[in-house]
Amino acid sequence: QMQDFISTEFKKDQSREDQGKAVSSFLAKASQKYKEIWDIKDEAEAKMSEDALESRLMKNLYGSVFCSRNEEKEEEFVFYRHIITLSGFMQPAHLGLDEKMINYCTLAYVNQNFGKMHHYRTPKDKLVVLTNIITVISLSNDETSLHSPQSKGYSNMDKLVPLLIYYIIKAQPILLKSAVKYIKIFRNSERFKSSEGYYHALISSAVNFIEKDIPEKLDMKMEEFESKYTFNLKLEEAKLEEQMKMWRYGTPFLENIDQKKEEREREMLKDIKQQLS
Repeated sequence: QMQDFISTEFKKDQSREDQGKAVSSFLAKASQKYKEIWDIKDEAEAKMSEDALESRLMKNLYGSVFCSRNEEKEEEFVFYRHIITLSGFMQPAHLGLDEKMINYCTLAYVNQNFGKMHHYRTPKDKLVVLTNIITVISLSNDETSLHSPQSKGYSNMDKLVPLLIYYIIKAQPILLKSAVKYIKIFRNSERFKSSEGYYHALISSAVNFIEKDIPEKLDMKMEEFESKYTFNLKLEEAKLEEQMKMWRYGTPFLENIDQKKEEREREMLKDIKQQLS
């Protein structure tokens, strides 16, 4: 039944939204049939079976639906280039954060786990990675906010999204925008009524801010922003353009980015050791 859907009913030329609707409709019918065959009445067991069917289907469709179109690759690269450029000069104060709120062990964790995310192929697994990242940032915020004078008058939640934005920019994750979109379209919509929806909304807000609200909502003069942005963009432009060519023509773009991320992780660990010594 699943193979019939993939080979005959699923249309690769449809919009992503229409593909999501087709997947949702198929999974609803398949899940209902599965529960009837196995006489599943327990709610927890029913959810497990639904998630299992979703995971199996999306692993098969992944290459066709995740950042596989040229316009998606272009959009993702523009977003990635934007993050790389911002990372060169972005400081906590630009987002209304105290320097003491930044935990470099947390940054190392975030960087490492963003690097793992593109190895997972299902919407659920990608969202689990993002959930873990946000949870660690939140716990770190709870600890460090007690020692930050600037945090007085704010709840910890007031600073969670700015912190998430900062960590994203510094970690420079690949394919983050595509992952957020992929989860929204192909994850079981019923799951968004739980904590999954909360975490997805947080990461979506952070991505949206980075893409659309910078520089207007930064604590930074426009002239200074434009000057630093232009300077850092020129520093990275040659390397980024070469990577974009490799991505367009199928050369392993991700492997090149992974190597850069491993180098940054080693540099972060050195910085952490120096701070702790």
